[in-house]
Amino acid sequence: MSPLAHPNLTKLTQPQRELLGIQRVLAAPIRRTDQGGYGSFGAPADLPPARTPTDLATSPTP
Repeated sequence: MSPLAHPNLTKLTQPQRELLGIQRVLAAPIRRTDQGGYGSFGAPADLPPARTPTDLATSPTP
């Protein structure tokens, strides 16, 4: 499933992701040159799930 298919994918908590069968969400930068072409992908990185209200309530305040 791509973010285009589910635009709020990065805003889902882990339990919400699992209900959709999604275990991980990866993001990779796309590099393009001024000359066009297809570009190239950088290394993917895991995007953390959105924090739950419980996470927010128990996190230390700066």
